[in-house]
Amino acid sequence: MMSELRLILMGDNSSEISRVGNFILGRDAFDTKALPPSVEQHSERARGTVEGRYVTLISTPHKLHPDHSPYQITEQIKECLHLCAPGPHMFLLVLQSSIRNNEDQDRIRNNLDSYSSWFMRYTIVLTTDEDPSPHPAHTQGGSHPSFHLAMGKSEGDRKQQVLKLLERIEQVVRCNGGGYLTYDTNELLEEEKSKTHETDESVQHVRMVLLGKNSSEISRVGNFILGRDAFDTEALPASVEQHSERAGGMVGEKYMTLISTPHLFDSHLTVDQIPVQINECMTLCSPGPHVFLLVLKYHEYTKWDWERIRTAFKLISDKAIKHTIVMTQKQASGKDPHKKNKLVRKIKKRGGKHYQYETDIVPSDLMKAVEKKMKKNKNRGFVQYVKMGESPHVKGQKKKSIYGQKQRTRGVVNLTPSTVPETKTWSQRLNLVLCGSNRVLKPSITDLILGQRELNPESSSACVKIEGETHGHMITLVELPAFYNSPLSEEEVMQETLKCVTFCDPGVHAFLLILPEGRLTDEDKEELERIQKIFGPKFNDHTIVLITQHSQDRPLDASVRAVVEGFGQRWLLFNYRSQALELISHVESLLTENKGNHYTTAMFLSAQFNRQQKYREEVYGLKREMSQMDLPRNVRVILLGIPGTGKSATGNTILGKKIVFKEGMSGKPVTTACQKETVKIKGRQITVIDTPGLFDEGILTDDARNEVTRAIALAEPGPHVFLLVVPIERRNQDINRTTNMILNELGDDSTTYTMLLFTKGDDLMDNTIEFFIENSDQSTKDLIKRCKDRYHTFNNCNREDRTQVTALLEKIDSMVAMNGGSFYTDEMFQKMKREEQEEQEELEIKPEEREKEIEKERDKQEQDKNTQMMIDQQRRQQWLWYQKNILKRDVPQDDPDNIPG
Repeated sequence: MMSELRLILMGDNSSEISRVGNFILGRDAFDTKALPPSVEQHSERARGTVEGRYVTLISTPHKLHPDHSPYQITEQIKECLHLCAPGPHMFLLVLQSSIRNNEDQDRIRNNLDSYSSWFMRYTIVLTTDEDPSPHPAHTQGGSHPSFHLAMGKSEGDRKQQVLKLLERIEQVVRCNGGGYLTYDTNELLEEEKSKTHETDESVQHVRMVLLGKNSSEISRVGNFILGRDAFDTEALPASVEQHSERAGGMVGEKYMTLISTPHLFDSHLTVDQIPVQINECMTLCSPGPHVFLLVLKYHEYTKWDWERIRTAFKLISDKAIKHTIVMTQKQASGKDPHKKNKLVRKIKKRGGKHYQYETDIVPSDLMKAVEKKMKKNKNRGFVQYVKMGESPHVKGQKKKSIYGQKQRTRGVVNLTPSTVPETKTWSQRLNLVLCGSNRVLKPSITDLILGQRELNPESSSACVKIEGETHGHMITLVELPAFYNSPLSEEEVMQETLKCVTFCDPGVHAFLLILPEGRLTDEDKEELERIQKIFGPKFNDHTIVLITQHSQDRPLDASVRAVVEGFGQRWLLFNYRSQALELISHVESLLTENKGNHYTTAMFLSAQFNRQQKYREEVYGLKREMSQMDLPRNVRVILLGIPGTGKSATGNTILGKKIVFKEGMSGKPVTTACQKETVKIKGRQITVIDTPGLFDEGILTDDARNEVTRAIALAEPGPHVFLLVVPIERRNQDINRTTNMILNELGDDSTTYTMLLFTKGDDLMDNTIEFFIENSDQSTKDLIKRCKDRYHTFNNCNREDRTQVTALLEKIDSMVAMNGGSFYTDEMFQKMKREEQEEQEELEIKPEEREKEIEKERDKQEQDKNTQMMIDQQRRQQWLWYQKNILKRDVPQDDPDNIPG
């Protein structure tokens, strides 16, 4: 099934064409009322998901009007083809039984045949009247049987009819080789010869461009103004390109044309793409919009959005911003949350208007605001737009070229079958990337695709590139190292991922995500999440899931099915060499779905830029929330750690007093009981509770447990943060293991309120804490991850440096803001203790259950062993297969028991 089905509705009855379009989409996308004589009729595009397909409909009600000249019809055809780029899969010709006389039939036939001898092969005649007999038009050479729509019946019947129509269309498309009709884009949309100069007093047709960040919200506003579901409020599928949409209708006594343009604020839109999108929007709004309506939500815009708005308006016209209305909803409190919004202030300062609407607004209220703005701009009329990059000389040359072209073609647009991805012969070379958490399966899959390969000693932590040939294709296979629990630093990870894409120049045709059979482990899930974050949203569009499940009949595990759904149901059970051809077929289908595009280095770099931008926006948003949040005046901190890590010294550094908590240098326990001290810092009360060293010699005594309980009671109603104190040391495995045991004693809820505090900051010397973490063992990295990447460094030998305390309190404030101002409570602690008690009782009452768990673990280990044996056996069989065919290659035979890798 293709990613998008593009259909053009034609006929000579505009109301009937609109009814058919609405019938197919299941909503009032097109206006069925006749246009006022003063309003020029244009093609309109509407989109939506219909019976599992994404359908784009172009309504062209004026194409076959008997009063229109061939030149007028040609210009109208150009317009509708522009909206249907890169070309229509099918024309739906809506005809009524009144078109029965020979004169009308000849007129329609001559009009359609003038465009292409292929036209009728891409046309289905639709009839809608009560007479379902075949229409004379379908007897033309090369045409397909007509299809009758019985409208006005139940919703269930409508869906059934539409499904049958779509199946008929898809059948015809397959007969046409899966392609569509294409055209010479140089013939389309010439500049208008003259602009209509309107004054406010004579304006009966208002053109308005809808802008904003939220496409669904913009569509809802457009539908509200027109009083029907003209715009689809659902998000577009990733495989469908976003375009401006035009819809119109009478609003009061004026005809309103709306252009919905939500994608100008898309963060993935490059600087080069913005002028293209603006050209499209302004072409739909020719000769120019009277008003730009910017739909704004509270806190939805950032300072980067203002730069994008300013850039877009500069490209349109230096007067565009003076024709802008910012539309926001008035809050129930009566206060204006946008009063301090810099974007609103900047637009108003430059001549724009701010319109706040009530919840009970009606379209006429908004129209009054629009008319008021138009009156204010009465000397300027509408925004006149000159297409970017076209000087008067260039436009003059273009007119000459168009004139010459008309002389040659008599104004006809020539339609021909496309050479499109659906019928394209792909390049003989395919670039594939293997990814996933299982380090054993990757070389095995490479063997299955290309044959034996030598194991690279760096293969566990570096990209491995292998090239070979299979089934007539040259293959470049790149094995991406697993990043979960990887010894690689973040910088090294980015280097390897960039290297992976550059190995596949000019781009990756398909990522092959390898999943083992059975339930996905946390390692599998973490690896997938990490890969998706690095490669960005385009990764999912270019990925096939390979599942190494030996039984073809066994159903997939629910966790695997969930992953497969996220990748558009693109998956393959892959275990044998003979399946390589099937894999190649899947890759070619993916390329067809992506219209021949592949994952490029530019996409990778764009993903990294967007990650950084998202991080900056999150930080900006967090700071804004913190500035608006009433932070607690009393911050409660509990210090935890094993003996000798510097808890008491840390407490003294925070309090700013030399000796409040007793310190020692021996590494032996100094603090034997909880101690609470309070100090005021910048007008806020900071309470610090020091605790005895926990897990001395790896054991938590009952006395130590009681002190933990007492510490939580001293921090009533509960601590905002547990500071887990860990010294900066090269080998911290034992300390980290014991620190994890402390977290276990507090329960899973405690990690939400926990931060690691590294002491001995002076030992870093000229290095940063990040450098220390990157070069630490995995136990330190895992501990930081368990604490949600929250950490800080103290140098307790330099207590005069209060900046380290200020920075700590800022991090605590950020954590409190992230937690919505909440804190760890005694109820959470008691809940953990009850669960621990229940687990203990269960173990004591049912020892046989424990035996079953042990037996289950043994079975799992045995299964893993058998799986590895099967993989080894497959590789041996592959080697034997190569031996049988070895004469085809000039390669010496080796012992099958001595298999590389």
